[in-house]
Amino acid sequence: MNIETDVLVVGGGVAGCATAYYLAREGVEVVLIDRGDVNAGASGANAGSIHSQMYYHNFNTRSAEWIDAFAPVLPLLKLSSEVWQELAAELDRDIELVIAGGLMVAETADQLRLLERKVAFENGHGIASTILSASELATLAPYISDRMVGAEFCPYEGKVNPLLATVAIAAAAKRLGARILPLTDLEAWAPAKQGFEAHTNRGRIHS
Repeated sequence: MNIETDVLVVGGGVAGCATAYYLAREGVEVVLIDRGDVNAGASGANAGSIHSQMYYHNFNTRSAEWIDAFAPVLPLLKLSSEVWQELAAELDRDIELVIAGGLMVAETADQLRLLERKVAFENGHGIASTILSASELATLAPYISDRMVGAEFCPYEGKVNPLLATVAIAAAAKRLGARILPLTDLEAWAPAKQGFEAHTNRGRIHS
């Protein structure tokens, strides 16, 4: 194998396949390699959750400096939810994307007060989370224990089927001209005079 391409993407998980897809959509010549197969790693073995709010543990235990440093990530989390919805509409198969919002429940009054502070912080950074009372929570999610005193509701959260999503994105990238090469292990990589030189178990790729 002796390949010339504009861009080489290493890794056939969701990030690599999405990178190949968006590059190919813009007319960039792209090759993606994976030492195994598309979606055979963590991208195909996770829960498929799409989160747009801060984890309770981080907001509860991290320093104020850490939380402030995390703040610029929040708009990106919201944007990622929007990108998933756009992507689902572009693909030729159902990836079982559902954006129905996510709950973070409170078992005690102290936890609910912390969630109220967290919601105020998130609201200030573009995340339109709200606090639900116990009765509102029971109406929205009657399957949750009535011991809960309230909850935070974030409207941008949801799930996608991880067994379907990356495979669908890879297929769309291929239709747009991307070359996807499984069982191709990157053994060495170095800058070249023009671009980069990659050596794999199947041969050379110059990008």
